[in-house]
Amino acid sequence: MKILANRLIEDTEKNESDLDDAVGLMKVTRLTTAQQLVDLLKECYPGLPGIVIPVLSPRIKAKIETLLDAYRAEPLRRASMPKDGRWWAYETIRGGLTPNAEEQSELEQAKAPASAP
Repeated sequence: MKILANRLIEDTEKNESDLDDAVGLMKVTRLTTAQQLVDLLKECYPGLPGIVIPVLSPRIKAKIETLLDAYRAEPLRRASMPKDGRWWAYETIRGGLTPNAEEQSELEQAKAPASAP
């Protein structure tokens, strides 16, 4: 599980990828509270209470807090991204949002190959 991944601080790309993956899984599963994440860890790892229970494991507590912060910040991150084809695909899947006529026209123009002078 991405919550249990134990990477070096220097593995910035891998850590960011793990965090992005975990936030995506939170969206899909709708597990959005610390207690829900702890319950999932307990269910997946019943023989390892010392590792998965935040009270017993400061590392897991910090990981869950970081994950929840990233989950809460996701709408702000998405708002700052360019509204390209990927953005629209994600928003359509996530919430059913589709581009209006003007935005669709902009997308089609962006997809069109550049004309030779």
